[in-house]
Amino acid sequence: MIPHVMDQFYWGRRVHELGIGPASVNCKRLSQRTLTSALREALGSSATAERALSLAMKLKGRDGAVELADVLHHDLGY
Repeated sequence: MIPHVMDQFYWGRRVHELGIGPASVNCKRLSQRTLTSALREALGSSATAERALSLAMKLKGRDGAVELADVLHHDLGY
């Protein structure tokens, strides 16, 4: 991930923390070498793929919009 604005930085860190992708590449440090390294890590690691698949199975069938609406509804006391 090469974040540029807003929440992309957060999600880049989160992907890396969860072990489902490489660390984000700062756009100021983007080069052929850094991009190649990140792509190799993302595409060449069976451990990364297994963690991503495991997370996908946990999230399957969830509706984030409905879950957020429920949280907001509860927090606002309705």
